[in-house]
Amino acid sequence: MRPLIKLIFIGFFLTSCAKIPSQSIPLMDGLIVESNRMHALNKGLLDQMFKDKRRKIDEFIENEYTPTFISNFQKRIPANVDVKAELPGIIASITPRIAARRDSMQVALEIQRIKLDNKLDQDYEAFKTGMNSIRRLLDSAVKVDKERDVLYS
Repeated sequence: MRPLIKLIFIGFFLTSCAKIPSQSIPLMDGLIVESNRMHALNKGLLDQMFKDKRRKIDEFIENEYTPTFISNFQKRIPANVDVKAELPGIIASITPRIAARRDSMQVALEIQRIKLDNKLDQDYEAFKTGMNSIRRLLDSAVKVDKERDVLYS
């Protein structure tokens, strides 16, 4: 009697294994396609965000920094200097400083954009590797289930 119970238990155990539906592979393929789309959207959003930040830097330089810089520069001009006669020299000395400030802000912003873009790419590659591994695992499991079904029939 005991061997019969063991045999029934073993039979029940072998036939009651969880099966992975074959529809899980197209579902995973759909998730991979969607993740590609989401990555492209994230990169587009990042580019748009930094484009807006570059525009704000330009606005800051034009509307706040330049007027303040010129005002401070005017305060340092001695009273006996003919400003109209020296205007080309003044502009020539002010313009590179303002441009350097703008450029340094833009470069710092671009460095951050590149870091974030690289991080997005690294995270996406890790995610894609995981998704591809899961897909291969599902594919293998479905093949095993099909072979088991063929064997039982």
